[in-house]
Amino acid sequence: NLVSGWGSSSYLGETCYKVREWQRIMDGNRAFCQAAGSKLKWPGGASLATIGSSSEQAAVMAAMEGVDPTKHAQVYIGGFSRFYGGKKNWYWIDGTPFKYDNFESNLVDAGNEDCLAFINGPWSGTQRGEWNDVPCNSGLWAWICSAKAK
Repeated sequence: NLVSGWGSSSYLGETCYKVREWQRIMDGNRAFCQAAGSKLKWPGGASLATIGSSSEQAAVMAAMEGVDPTKHAQVYIGGFSRFYGGKKNWYWIDGTPFKYDNFESNLVDAGNEDCLAFINGPWSGTQRGEWNDVPCNSGLWAWICSAKAK
C-alpha cells in the first residue's frame, strides 16, 4: 500500500517512490523529503530514494512515468561520492556503499560531481533510467523521495 498523503506514486514491497518538483540543491532535497515524512507521520520516515536492485530501479522508473523529460532531464536520487584510496567511491545517503548501479556507459568524471541523478531526458549516448554524477549544487528541478508504507 502507498503511504497516506503521498498521492500519485509507485511502490515496491513496503517502499513508495514519489517525484517532487522544486529547485533545490541536494541537501535541501534530502531535508524536504525528511520533513514531508515527519509532517505526514510516516512510520519509516522518508528520504531521497536509494536504489539497491533492478526491481527498485524499475519502481523508480515507474514513479518517473509522466514526468516531462524536457523539463526534468535529470532528477536527484540519494547517492553521493567520496574520493579516497585513489578512486571515487559511491554511497547512499544512509552511508551504505552501492551494491547495484546503473551508471551511464559513457560516464565521464568531470571532477566536482559528487551527487547522483537519474536520467529522465536522454541525450547523446545515454538512456532513460541510467545514472549520472552531477554537482551537488546544480539545483536540479526535481528529485525522488522514498518512504516506507504503513
